[in-house]
Amino acid sequence: MIDLSSQPYALDRGLDRIDYVNDQPLDALPAGLTTLLPPGRQASASLRQLLDRPDLTDYLESAFEPQLTDHALLGPQVFSQALHGVAQELQRTLGAAARSDAARETSPGAATDNGAGAGGDRILARALRVVRRELDLRAEVTMNWNLLHKG
Repeated sequence: MIDLSSQPYALDRGLDRIDYVNDQPLDALPAGLTTLLPPGRQASASLRQLLDRPDLTDYLESAFEPQLTDHALLGPQVFSQALHGVAQELQRTLGAAARSDAARETSPGAATDNGAGAGGDRILARALRVVRRELDLRAEVTMNWNLLHKG
């Protein structure tokens, strides 16, 4: 059996020393080896490219993935301000649509509406409810967070 106690690499203590070539540490890889990837990495990319063919789910996810142009929206305060702005704009648009519908109904000889305006108003009202619900949930989370920190 091999006596491991005389070896510089003791299994119970780890490495004792590191030897350098010509007593100088190597600062970088030798020329030509800096661009090489680990062997498993390149093979797995090729394998993934062969096996992971896009399907309907991938196409739908890429089509509906939001394109973020303003990365500041990822901050919680900026996002909250934007959400409040959306709620105000939806409220303003819904109010303007209601006023135009009321003016159209009171004017004599107005053309009959086929109901398209009412459907749009329903969609705007639903969107406003969703945004307000999100704002309420965020306010509740903030309140609970503050209560937890108070102890």
